[in-house]
This record gives sequence, C-alpha cells and structure tokens, in this order.
Amino acid sequence: MNNIDKTILLAESFGADTSLFTSSYVDSIVKSTAYMTLVNNVAHASKFKLIKSAALVEDFKTLDYRVDTFKQAVILSARVNYLYSVSSESYYLNPLVSYDFEIKTKSIGELRCLYDGERKTFNEVIEDKSHTLGYKSRAIAGQCEYFRRELTDKIGYNYSKTQENKGMGDVVKKKTFGQIIRLLVALLAFAPSVYTLLSRRERFVRVYTAFQPTSFWDWGLLMYLISSSLLLVFSFWEFARHNKIYAPYYYFKRFGEKKITHVGEQIASSAQKLAEYIFQACKKGEKLGDDIKRFGIGKTMDSELKAYGGMYQAKDDKVMKATEDCYRIFLILTVIWALWCLVDYLVVRFIL
Repeated sequence: MNNIDKTILLAESFGADTSLFTSSYVDSIVKSTAYMTLVNNVAHASKFKLIKSAALVEDFKTLDYRVDTFKQAVILSARVNYLYSVSSESYYLNPLVSYDFEIKTKSIGELRCLYDGERKTFNEVIEDKSHTLGYKSRAIAGQCEYFRRELTDKIGYNYSKTQENKGMGDVVKKKTFGQIIRLLVALLAFAPSVYTLLSRRERFVRVYTAFQPTSFWDWGLLMYLISSSLLLVFSFWEFARHNKIYAPYYYFKRFGEKKITHVGEQIASSAQKLAEYIFQACKKGEKLGDDIKRFGIGKTMDSELKAYGGMYQAKDDKVMKATEDCYRIFLILTVIWALWCLVDYLVVRFIL
C-alpha cells in the first residue's frame, strides 16, 4: 500500500466520500497483470486436486468483490496479491505424483520447502551457505515426508470412497449377469445361421448359390441371417460398452485386493530416494535441472474415482441406450424371420 492509499484511507476514516476512488481501485485490481495471472494459475491448479492447490482454488473462490469502502478494496488487493504470490506450481506440486496432463515445472529445484522460516526453492536451499548440511537435511526430509504423506493419504482416501459404496458390487454383478444372458441369446440365435452356411443340404445351399427373389423361403432365410448377425454384433458392442462403463469397479477391486499396501511402500521408497537426491545436490552444491518426472511413482486416482462415480449414471449413457435399443430391434426381427422360415417350412412339408 503506497502513501496515496494511506491518505485515502485516512480521509475515509474521517467520513470523506471515497466511492470514486474505491470503484476505480477495484477496477484496477481486476484488470491488473497479477489478477489475470492469478485467474490462469487457479484454473491450472484446479487440475491437481492436491492439498495446497485445492486450498488456493477455495481461497480464490472466497474473494469478495462486493466492495463498499476503500478499506475493503485495499483488503481485496492484499488478498489478490498474496494469492498471486503463492499460485505457481512450485508451491503445491508433488513430484511423487505421475500426472496425466502437462505440467509447467521442469525441475525439482523449483519446488519449495519451509527453510529458515520461509518457503524457499530447493535450489535456493542448495545454494545457501549460511546453514549446515544437517539443517538442510532436516528441511529436505520434512518436505519429502509431506510429499509422501500427501500422496499416500490421497490414494487411501480415494480408495476408501469406493469402499463406502458397497451396493455397487451387487449392481455390477446383476448387470454383468444380464449382459452374459443377452450375449448367449444372441449366440444361440446366430447358431442356426452358421448351420445354414455350413450345411450341405440342398435347401440351404440353393439359397446362397442361386437366390430366388420370388421365394418366401429364400427371403426368410436371408433376412434371418442378416438380423441374427446384426443381433450378435450389437450384443458384443453392448457387452463392450458395459465393460467400459463398469471398468472402474474392477480397477478399484483389484487395487484394494493386491496393490494398496505395495503402492504405499513404493511411495515411501520414492520419497526416500527423492530426499537423498536433493541432499546429495546440497553436498555437491549443484543446482537441480530437468528432473521433475524422475521420482513420479503413483497416480492420485482422481480421474479413476470420477469414472467410478460415473457408473451411477450408467442408465443415462446414450451409447448404451442406443445399443440396447438396436439389440431389442434385431432380436424381434430375428424372431419374426425365424417364425417366417418355420411357417414356410411347415406349409411346404405338410400342406403343399
């Protein structure tokens, strides 16, 4: 806050009308480079779903632009400037996480830790000559432990969310059983078509080698072949779509049964290696370079958890609905053409 701002605040405290100053001050805040950069940084931070990135996003959402006094405008400016100062990736990025999107930070040395009462980058820690290696090692170890705990807790929390939805297992089992039945029906309906294609009986061979446009039997058999084939195609498509929608259930089921303990051990090991890596750089006095992905060991499973939640809206899946409708249509047509062929066969054999 400069001297002009202090003067306006003082005048406001004595009852002067500062509304014009207030409105122009707020306007200058939202048009400032710091605010524009903060907006972009917050949008980027929302992808990470980490503790500090989530806190940044929430703090930004609580900014109150309904300013009535110059004092409130100054407070708004101070909050914007503070959030801007801590909005870069270096304040919240966890190098143990394997990100499935592009990140801006290239070096572990750009990340920050609590050092001498401030949030300093690891490269600044490495270059510092005023503290012992023991002091540096404690700061490094503390930050690496934070990285380990954050990722472990995040994975454990996301996994626990799937355990709270115990009814999903029954839903998946029933849906899978229904899909298997539908697939078996399609296979059984298609089996006679295979027989007619492979059979050497004259009445089948003639249809496929010398089709008669005036023959009810020929048309019935041909249409049965087409409809049963399409029924099988849509049955497989429906089954594949079912597996895609409910894949997150099996992912978390396998993860819980086999991986969660092992993943925790991997994260701890990677965090230890990270701490040793930074400490060795301190001993050598060498700044860290392009190494941000070197210790990425695990995903936070946020996207997987989102997909898991999407299973509850499976009934609204448009592709699945369209596939189910096509299955029903071709099942009905297959039955109709099967009856057509049966009636034609009975008429020829017993009446004509």
